[in-house]
Amino acid sequence: MNLTSIGSQNRLVAQAAEAVGGKGNIEATGHPITGQIEVAAPAPPYPDAVYHEVKLDGTLRPTGDGGVIFRTLSSWEFREQAKLDAHKRAAELRVADMERMKDVLKSSLELSNPELAKKSFTFSIDETGLIKPVGLGCELTQREKNILSSLMNDDEAFRCAAQEYIKMLAVIVHRSLEGLGAKYARFFSPA
Repeated sequence: MNLTSIGSQNRLVAQAAEAVGGKGNIEATGHPITGQIEVAAPAPPYPDAVYHEVKLDGTLRPTGDGGVIFRTLSSWEFREQAKLDAHKRAAELRVADMERMKDVLKSSLELSNPELAKKSFTFSIDETGLIKPVGLGCELTQREKNILSSLMNDDEAFRCAAQEYIKMLAVIVHRSLEGLGAKYARFFSPA
């Protein structure tokens, strides 16, 4: 931000800076012929704050007298909301990829362990990226859990997807309104 102040040649540059900007990190230079003094204060940087969906909410709100207030987002807030939405979408796509990977692994079980392949199961992922099998509607024995756990954790693509998933959640879960209750966080379970 550049502020220009016109003053007499007898006026000191420091006095002009003090008159225009007061305190802070202000630089002032004076032109020796015209007497024009330029005061340059550093522009405030974009906020370092992490935006949360609650702060970025631009919904309609009724007032007490029957009117409606609509708060629009500034350009910076709109950009942050767009980034937040993109992170959510990427997490949801990663979840869909992992579900497909699980289905492929389940179909590979039909040859080696057809009884286990008939059982319905899903998985959970902890903070370290470790994939754990979870039975749906039926209880898995410890042997079956070990087989499924080794099968899912030994698959390189599945393991990498799980680690990326945990990183995605770490970026977004504390910023979203839904938190760990969101649909994209359904496979996360704390250790």
